Amino acid sequence: MAYDNRRNGPIRGGYGGGQRGGPPPLPKAAEPKALPEDYVTLAEQAVQQLDRNRGGRFTLTTSKIRSILAMVSEVYNEEMASSAPDISADSAAKLRRIHVRLVYEAGREPAVKNLVEKAELLAYLKGIGSSREAFLRYAGYLEALTAYHRFYGGDN
Repeated sequence: MAYDNRRNGPIRGGYGGGQRGGPPPLPKAAEPKALPEDYVTLAEQAVQQLDRNRGGRFTLTTSKIRSILAMVSEVYNEEMASSAPDISADSAAKLRRIHVRLVYEAGREPAVKNLVEKAELLAYLKGIGSSREAFLRYAGYLEALTAYHRFYGGDN
């Protein structure tokens, strides 16, 4: 049985050592959102809101943000060769895998979660649908996020 240093006796209750209310609430699922035409300004604002450590450096490393960009760049290269208005079925499947990977990385590392939330990466990814134009804009947004992260002091 566990004892709490603040009082005599065992800790009672479930979550939080006696706090009422149960487990913390689950985060809301991201609603699909269209990425605006002026995504570069949006990217700059998102990067400026990212968490920093006590030394003023970003908690998100350049290698983490570049790994996200690399996943999207693979699909981007395939879609640039196409002139169809919709993305291919293969690209759509890859975007679903990227969505899952973003969720996993965000759950694994708080700095990535901060980026995903501040930049609304999941909402904008869902907002692509099957539109090739929307996907190309999303890829440009990730590139802008990476550039501004580096510009404002992001490093490994």
